[in-house]
Amino acid sequence: DEEEGVRTMVAECFGSLTCLHPQTMLPKLAQLQSSHSEIAAPEGTVAEGDDKSKKNALVCWTVATSVKLAIAGKVDSTQLANHMSTFVSLLNQTELGVRIAALLLVYSATHHMPQAVSGLMQDTIVPALYEVSALKLQRTVDLGPFKHNVDDAIPLRKAALSIFSTCLESLPGSLDMASFMPVLAKALGDAEDIQLHAHQIVISMCARHASYVVNAADSF
Repeated sequence: DEEEGVRTMVAECFGSLTCLHPQTMLPKLAQLQSSHSEIAAPEGTVAEGDDKSKKNALVCWTVATSVKLAIAGKVDSTQLANHMSTFVSLLNQTELGVRIAALLLVYSATHHMPQAVSGLMQDTIVPALYEVSALKLQRTVDLGPFKHNVDDAIPLRKAALSIFSTCLESLPGSLDMASFMPVLAKALGDAEDIQLHAHQIVISMCARHASYVVNAADSF
C-alpha cells in the first residue's frame, strides 16, 4: 500500500508473527524480499510510471521494517541468523525509503542482537556503511522568490553514523578504527544533527580509543 501508516501496521503484524513463528515467517519474508528485489532508482527515487519498481520498493520497505520490529521483539536469534544475509542485502538498494529501512534494521540488530550480524559486518555491512557515509543526493527546490538546497541523503548518513556508534559499543572488533576515523572527521563537518552525533562519538572514543582520536585530531 502507498500509505505508510498502513504498511507500518502490516509490518507490526508481520513482526509479531515472526516472533511467534520464526521458522515459518522468516523464510516467507526472505522469499518476499527476493521476489521483489528489482528496483530501479538510480537517483534515489523511482521514476514516474515505473509501477513495478514502485511496488517492489514498498514491499522491500515493509519486509525490512517487519524484521526490524521482530528483532526489537526478541525473535529467535538463531533462526534470524539463517536469513540475515538476505535482509542485509537491502543495504545495496538505491531507493531512499528501502535503504533507510535497511539501515534501521541493521541498527536494531547491532543494538538488540549483535550476534545475528557479527559475521556479516566486515564483508557486507561496514562497506555499505562507508558508501552511505559519503553519499550526497542534493537537489534544489524552487520556492518562487528564492531557492532552497536539499540533501536527501542526510537521514541515511545519520543512520549510518548511529550504526557506527552502536558498533563501537557492541561490536568493537568489527570496525577498523584507522579506516573509520576519516568517516568520523567528515561527519564533524556535516549537517548539524550529524555533527552533534559525531561529537558524541569522539567523546566516547576518548575513553576507549584515545590513541586513534589523538592521531586523527588534525583532521577534525
